[in-house]
Amino acid sequence: MQPIEINIEGLDKDALILRLKASLGLPSYCQTNWDSLEACLYDGQLSGLTLIHVGTSALSPADRATYRQILKRWQSDAEQIQVVF
Repeated sequence: MQPIEINIEGLDKDALILRLKASLGLPSYCQTNWDSLEACLYDGQLSGLTLIHVGTSALSPADRATYRQILKRWQSDAEQIQVVF
């Protein structure tokens, strides 16, 4: 699996989504909201990768929970995706 390291240190929701968009090559129409991120993760046809999070984000507890739920669904539905915090 291809490792992709994402430095999330101090990132809020918008900055995190923009960092993911750039690092994962998500579609240009991906916007800085959770629904758009989730749709773009599926539209990106990504497989065979390990997404490694480095640092501590500045996400609120609610945003952190939402982000983890999105990644958990994506990981269970996509082929060969691993997520590491």
